[in-house]
Amino acid sequence: MNTLFSPTVLWGLMSPAEAIQFICLFSNAQRPGECQSHRSSDEISRIALMMHEEYETRKENYRLKLRGLLLLLSVEISRQVAEKPVVDYDKFIRVWNVLEEFHQDVGNSWDVPELANRCGWSNEHFSRVFSSLMGQSCSEYIRNVRMSRGARLLFDPNNSIGQIASQVGYSDERSFRRAFKAVYGVTPGRFRQQQGRNKAI
Repeated sequence: MNTLFSPTVLWGLMSPAEAIQFICLFSNAQRPGECQSHRSSDEISRIALMMHEEYETRKENYRLKLRGLLLLLSVEISRQVAEKPVVDYDKFIRVWNVLEEFHQDVGNSWDVPELANRCGWSNEHFSRVFSSLMGQSCSEYIRNVRMSRGARLLFDPNNSIGQIASQVGYSDERSFRRAFKAVYGVTPGRFRQQQGRNKAI
């Protein structure tokens, strides 16, 4: 199981925010929502919370600290899995493999039927397994990852909102704007303005 939580693997497939979200959800797979609300007091949730706060504040050398925390977290998860497995290993491997494909190309037309088909499961079975492992629906996960990737692309002023929408899997800008606002509470344009002001301070 150790290779599943290799920092190199996670960092190569995901942005820091996405890696934090993935591990945070997995570490609480049997207790959905605890990590997000910070009610859990176990070591994994504590480290995941530190990673989240470090990423949000982005102090000097934050990426270096995040890598260190990710290594610490991977060790802690591996230890807990070795002591007492919390998920069905075979099912986790199948879901992990399709998520690896998804993260490598979020701009593709991914949806629940496509991911379920790649797992070799029915839509209903895939959705049930995914929710039990990840603590959220597959549709929510796809949307959140795409929005996280879109937010990163917004930091580059050379990327138009229409281009970003296409890169993260949306065929039209309006749908992307609506989904982005649902996740971040502001439009992509407003988000970009806010980040520009933060840099100027």
